[in-house]
Amino acid sequence: SGGTRGTAQLAPPEVQDNCATPSVTHSMPGEEFSIGTAQQVTWLANDGQNEASCSTSLTMVDTLAPTVALNGASAVALECGVGQYVEAGATASDACAGDVSNRITISGAVNAAAKGSYPITYSVTDGSNNAGGAVGPVGRNDTLAPSIALVGAATMRLECGVDSFTNPGATAADICSGDLTGAILTSHAVNAAAVGTYPV
Repeated sequence: SGGTRGTAQLAPPEVQDNCATPSVTHSMPGEEFSIGTAQQVTWLANDGQNEASCSTSLTMVDTLAPTVALNGASAVALECGVGQYVEAGATASDACAGDVSNRITISGAVNAAAKGSYPITYSVTDGSNNAGGAVGPVGRNDTLAPSIALVGAATMRLECGVDSFTNPGATAADICSGDLTGAILTSHAVNAAAVGTYPV
């Protein structure tokens, strides 16, 4: 119980007799094995007239690591700044201890506001210190363009030679990078002394 004891099916030894086919039985001081503790097994062969016995020592070992299975997709891709990462968890099983999902530890964190790859590690150790694990990479992608908004009017009219042009500017924001107003570049100049249309 508790992943520290197990049962074994014992294959009988080879027995030969000159006269008859003997019956074979075995005895142990208990029918269970504790991991790492030797259990003495005595075999008894009886042909109806004579008996012979031999003994062997059996030790149950646990050398297999638990396996971890991720719940949901093995890799998650999220848009930077949009939505939150929801931990789907994982399950773990061990050949000896069975379900060891309650022993899983999760490490790693996802930054919702930064583009990048964020590994989430799921680790588990069984009662014999065999370790298993899995990694669920979470990617934050930035596929959405920033938005830009004019501070002033979209169309301005200036009197040639009288008015001067002052750029009212604009603001820019990105859902991933935040305020990008300082990164705005302005192109094309306005000649206040010449009639025309000047896209800025």
